[in-house]
Amino acid sequence: LRAHVVFERDKDYVVDRGRTGEMEIIIVDEYTGRKMIGRQWSDGLHQAIEAKERVTIKQETQTLATITLQNFFKLYKSLAGMTGTAMTESEEFTKIYKLEVVAIPTNRPVIRADNDDRVYRTEREKWDAIIEEIKLVSDAGRPVLVGTTSVEKSEMLSKMLKQKYGIEHEVLNARYHEREAQIVAKAGQTHVNAHGERVGNVTIATNMAGRGTDIKLAPEVLFEVKHESGKYVVTQPQLGKTFTINPRDENDQLQWAFQLSPGAKMVGGLHVIGTERHTARRIDNQLRGRSGRQGDPGSSRFYVSLQDELMKLFAGEWTIRVLGFLGMKEGEAIEDKRISKGILRAQKKVEERNFLARKNLLEYDEVMDRQRTIFYGMRQQVLRGDGIDQVIWKMIGESIDDAVEKYVTKDYVAEVCSEWARVNFEVQVDPEDLRGIRKLAELEDLIKNQAKNDVDSIVSTELNEYMGEDREDKTGWDIKRLSSWAMTKFSVQLSQAEIRRMDAGELEEILREKAIGQIEARDCTELEKYLAPNYAMQQLCAWAEEKFGVKVEPTELLADAQRGIAKPADEIRAIIEKRARDAYALREIQYPVDHLLTYCFGEANADNPYAADYVRQWVAGKFGVEMTLDEIRGQSVRKLRDHLLGLQEAWIEDGKLEEEVDRLIAAYPQQEELLKAFNRRFVSNITTDDVQRWSSPESAGGAGTLRDLLIARGRAFLRRELTDLEQFVLIQILDQSWKDHLYAMDMLKNSIGLHAFAERDPRVLYKKQGYRYFEEMLAGVRDKVTDLIFRAQLMGQQEARSNYNVTAAVHDTEVNYGVAEALAGSEHATAAGEAQGEAARPKTIVRETPRVGRNDPCPCGSGKKYKKCCGANAV
Repeated sequence: LRAHVVFERDKDYVVDRGRTGEMEIIIVDEYTGRKMIGRQWSDGLHQAIEAKERVTIKQETQTLATITLQNFFKLYKSLAGMTGTAMTESEEFTKIYKLEVVAIPTNRPVIRADNDDRVYRTEREKWDAIIEEIKLVSDAGRPVLVGTTSVEKSEMLSKMLKQKYGIEHEVLNARYHEREAQIVAKAGQTHVNAHGERVGNVTIATNMAGRGTDIKLAPEVLFEVKHESGKYVVTQPQLGKTFTINPRDENDQLQWAFQLSPGAKMVGGLHVIGTERHTARRIDNQLRGRSGRQGDPGSSRFYVSLQDELMKLFAGEWTIRVLGFLGMKEGEAIEDKRISKGILRAQKKVEERNFLARKNLLEYDEVMDRQRTIFYGMRQQVLRGDGIDQVIWKMIGESIDDAVEKYVTKDYVAEVCSEWARVNFEVQVDPEDLRGIRKLAELEDLIKNQAKNDVDSIVSTELNEYMGEDREDKTGWDIKRLSSWAMTKFSVQLSQAEIRRMDAGELEEILREKAIGQIEARDCTELEKYLAPNYAMQQLCAWAEEKFGVKVEPTELLADAQRGIAKPADEIRAIIEKRARDAYALREIQYPVDHLLTYCFGEANADNPYAADYVRQWVAGKFGVEMTLDEIRGQSVRKLRDHLLGLQEAWIEDGKLEEEVDRLIAAYPQQEELLKAFNRRFVSNITTDDVQRWSSPESAGGAGTLRDLLIARGRAFLRRELTDLEQFVLIQILDQSWKDHLYAMDMLKNSIGLHAFAERDPRVLYKKQGYRYFEEMLAGVRDKVTDLIFRAQLMGQQEARSNYNVTAAVHDTEVNYGVAEALAGSEHATAAGEAQGEAARPKTIVRETPRVGRNDPCPCGSGKKYKKCCGANAV
């Protein structure tokens, strides 16, 4: 409906060829009249307009980021600017941006003649008067700039000029914006028309706001004025033209064309005609300000009809009828300062309304502004690769806190029993009513009694739906649906004829008795598993094993195992966190090695002759240990893995890294030399600025020594493959979750206004709901990350290289070891091996056991596929 009624072609948009050469919808900027190529309306509006205009319908876009212009500008630490029309918006600058607006005097006095508006009854009368004025001023040798509000109206005026007087002119709108510079360059000039006369150029343009160019005047459009014998003598020296004008002769139109006034020494210049008042004074001032720049002469006038959009807001059809009744004839114009002031007051009212709309939008965006600050701060930290392990551990800690609260702090057994009752008895039982109950009979009685109490209201409510308010009137009964419901809900087989013979009270009693009987007969022994000793602790241990792959025994979480008394929540949390940290520390050791071996000896590179050389380079770069190619090729993958794990553990856990850092510090007393040596050894990029930030008390970990910084960067180098994985996982989850959150917030914003009908403030509710959505989004990110981070792997070369590049964009450089190009494709490797001949072929890695395919039966005899059994953890 909006596409067909509200949005108009050649005003809000044009149909033109886009970047692909196909016809498409291109939005037109309301203020500048320029085409905004590549922009689309949201919420399906763009697609609706494409269907309306019968052009190819594009796929609807998904918002990836959103911000209001006000909040975007607030991101800058300092704000300042200059514009000729800021005074009309000074209140908004003060209230929104806390900026004072100061008016700077012009370089030269403004001598432009700004005439009062001319008001006509109808649009047709207004356009006829505009055409007459264009011809008059242009014939006098002055250029004319006509400002219109839309593409449609500019082309309509162009057609009228051609039909009535054949006046040559240029049109500048969204259709011809590529020629903007050429058209503006000629706007202040003159030309010789078809009759051999020198006339001023006529330019028809949509809104001139933001055009950003001065209109240069030709010398011949400026006229000198002398006063002789009560008359004006107007001369143009370059052209040798002279006009003698009698100001007392009201029929002499030249005095209006030149805007003559007592004391004027120079007249002419550009004449600006506004065909309609814009709702914003700023836009009108920008059009009017194209004339009379730098002290040049010029003039302006706006033409208004009572059928214009602005006038319709404050003067309806009755105004036209009243003026006709008072004797205003067709073609007559009202020209009075009071009218112009009234139009200005109308514009101010519209501006106030628009300001309130923008202010309201800003208040709604405050919610998203806070959320953006938190989200993008987190995302930027992940992109920098700065303290990713801290981000991960914060999420793990919050997950453990939530789990401990769920299974320990709250009565978990009461919660699951309440949920079981809801599913099986369709009854809402408050978990608080079940707290502490650990006997099946007592629990069963409570749930069944609650269900029985709800039977009367359930049966009565459903019967009202099928029988209507007047139960005695059987003609209003929906007997077919009533019979079906009785069978489905209570297994009561009643035919439609039987129901017709019963009255409402008899039927209700039958259904009530049957419902109570079903409740009594229902088996509740399934609740026994929830009442088992230490059930909550068992579930917590199962959660920890599923989440982090750690084994925790329920008895470890009990202070008194015999009586089933749990330890304090803080102690339980500490136990689970310690196990998770141990598992994470083991992953820091294992993952880089496993990633290397998968990359070199996985299915894609199983027979790659350069794999062993890559391993040799990797080991030398990581640990400074030289391994020969024969040494690598002579081992099985399992033995090679054990050897590399030993090296990784020695550097990360057994102090080898600290020893290397201490050696470098002792060898290079000068900080600059030390940093160069460290950067070479650990492929890093530490600068003196990094050292200063690290030693600052405001740094993330507090003030630290240079040795601490080197150890932290060295550890990051040793676990780089795991950091890349964590970066990849976090960015994927964060971006997808944020995109879904933005969509949810858009839906919320579109629907929240309906709460106003219930006399509730939509803005307050939007803030509450928006905060809840954001918390749910962060909780979802946390759950997804903690689910994946202990078991995910980056498979394949492309993903690994891509994430290396992301890391390298900030501080660190990619660990290449010199042979990554050799592993780029097996085809190049095979060709190289063939060129060397049989004698030069490298030795193939020897397997201890026959190779087993992922989908082959497992050799252990379990009957499962290898990938689901022993192959799940194999390299």
